Amino acid sequence: MREYIIPFDTNITPKEYTDVVIVGCGIAGLYTALMLPSDIDVTIVAKEPYKETNSYLAQGGIAAPCDKLNDTKEMFFNDTMVCGRGESDTEAVNILVNEAMDNIIQLEKLGVKFDKDDNGFLLGKEGAHSVSRIVRSGDSTGKSVMEALYHLAKSRENISIRENIFVIDILTYANKSTGILTLDDGRVKSIFSKYTIINTGGIGNLFEQTTNAKGINGDGIAMIQRANGIVRNMSYLQFHPTVFYNNSSLKQSFLISEAVRGEGALLYNERGERFMEKVHPMKELAPRDIVSLAIMQQIKKQITPCVYLDITHWNEEALKLRFPTIFGFCQRNNINMAENLVPVAPRMHYFMGGIKVDINGKTSINNLYACGECSCTGVHGKNRLASNSLLEAIVFGRRIARNIKENIYDIIDNDKDIRIVNVDSSYKIMEDEHTIAKWMGQYFGIDRTIAKVKQLENKINKAYCNAKKTNIICREEIEKVNMISVIKAIINDDLNKKITKKTNLN
Repeated sequence: MREYIIPFDTNITPKEYTDVVIVGCGIAGLYTALMLPSDIDVTIVAKEPYKETNSYLAQGGIAAPCDKLNDTKEMFFNDTMVCGRGESDTEAVNILVNEAMDNIIQLEKLGVKFDKDDNGFLLGKEGAHSVSRIVRSGDSTGKSVMEALYHLAKSRENISIRENIFVIDILTYANKSTGILTLDDGRVKSIFSKYTIINTGGIGNLFEQTTNAKGINGDGIAMIQRANGIVRNMSYLQFHPTVFYNNSSLKQSFLISEAVRGEGALLYNERGERFMEKVHPMKELAPRDIVSLAIMQQIKKQITPCVYLDITHWNEEALKLRFPTIFGFCQRNNINMAENLVPVAPRMHYFMGGIKVDINGKTSINNLYACGECSCTGVHGKNRLASNSLLEAIVFGRRIARNIKENIYDIIDNDKDIRIVNVDSSYKIMEDEHTIAKWMGQYFGIDRTIAKVKQLENKINKAYCNAKKTNIICREEIEKVNMISVIKAIINDDLNKKITKKTNLN
């Protein structure tokens, strides 16, 4: 028996109908919508405006093997597999690598402007890549892609984009998605659809400090859990090594792109010593998990709670041209990158686990797809290769669109008469969101242990047990229940993997 989070009756709530409903307005959602045929009605529902997405914040670019002289698909495949710690799905990685360039070209056709010269794409270098292969648009690639896709989607007659609408749950009947339940201007409504696509992003705001946009709380993953869908690798989190360090209490932290290290920036501890030379052959451009752990080990040995990034061998004009967004941010914080070292520390950044999907984005629930950071295709394994996130979103978003196109015309539209009822009351978590996120930062960091994770488990279980039933339906309370649900899955996965590993070692 599946769960719903609030009481409702679809015979009473206002309802509407569409062919495909997409939850989330990031690159995965917009690109998938644009890849669907123009005679299919598409409704995109998002709880925040399109600029409040991780896609919009993405700096570095999109990885693709487009330099035929220096790069090959085999090299790209191997880099992805090595970075994933041997846990990446080979079929999914092959698809990612082989379909990368077709989708980059498709983005250009849709109006995205990438940096180019007479010889083609200007390519950046990032961590764990053996060659330069990052297609970029300045140092704000996500913004460039999002602006092009969003405004194009807004112009399409078959696509409706509705922002500031909170999705409460996925509606299902007999293990088949029939649409979504929403909270729209204080009213519960339902949208019935032939297909549903979840593109709600990762889990960054489960942590006290994160590079993620506000509202990235794992909502889509929690909805899948309530619908008895399958999730996997829930404990596979990535901390970005170089996030601007300051004493601000702001939750969202500013990312100093890996591309800065790709252009030769070096890392120093508080004593002015380089430390990555002794850690990994790729030094500052080692995989993210290795660099993040090395930085945390340095911080533990010193008084200063950060290390320093040095790109002062570049002049100011060149830095402004190559990294206008990053240079401007640092300047507003009284740091001239051409003259001063940039204080950095690791912060929660990306989620490799999530909703289990196949190579066409299908979940374990019929007629329900997932794409982007909320999904787990298996391409990232245990540690994502830099700039493979936007690539995964477009490659598998297009595959979802193709799969829907092949099947949607055969669907008999009989779900409009299905009545779905839930009589249970809503839950209210007594702890506030900040407290829960603070627990995650304290007990589930880079250097977490079984003891720390069990401490977190006790706190989360207590919070869940102390939850009270209420008839009040509001976004904030639903988000907290979603947070607890996802954290419980993260803890269980982490403990199971740690205990299994420890047992095997013995």
